[in-house]
Amino acid sequence: MRLKGPWPNERVAAYLDEAVIPMRLAVASASGAPLVLSLWFFW
Repeated sequence: MRLKGPWPNERVAAYLDEAVIPMRLAVASASGAPLVLSLWFFW
């Protein structure tokens, strides 16, 4: 999987280390299917 975005990995890690509210990220897959992830679960 290739990841890209405006924040470097270090900034994402620092943000998630400080986050106290569970967060969900929603994106569309390459096929157009919706994907929703709870980031606190993976972090």
